[in-house]
Amino acid sequence: MNKLNEVKSLKELKLICFDEIDCADLSQLENLETLYLGADESMSSTNTKLKNTHYLNELKNVNKLYIRCQNDINCEDFAKLENVETLSLDTDGKIIGDEICDMDSLKEITIHETKLSEKVESTLREKGVTIKYEN
Repeated sequence: MNKLNEVKSLKELKLICFDEIDCADLSQLENLETLYLGADESMSSTNTKLKNTHYLNELKNVNKLYIRCQNDINCEDFAKLENVETLSLDTDGKIIGDEICDMDSLKEITIHETKLSEKVESTLREKGVTIKYEN
């Protein structure tokens, strides 16, 4: 997967994996606008884990980000993305960190299987962000 960084003109990427996705392999996709990481919805049981997620902050043109994984999602790892308008988080773990509140471009967030903290949810709603919960 490390050759993926060579496809610099890529605008949309849907990366579905049964095992582990190393986000460092995506760090140089500077034209990427839509990124889907994780397991497909049709996979009833998944062990997909993300590693080196802090590299997501280097994808400055991403405006739609979808993350579906088994491990905890740390919002600090993508909160510096200035253009994300649509965010979807689906994890068997927890969503941690309040840095998501600093994403000024965020318009809509969908949370699957878990919840945001009351503080984060309240702050996002005050900023006019639409929050959807799905199970």
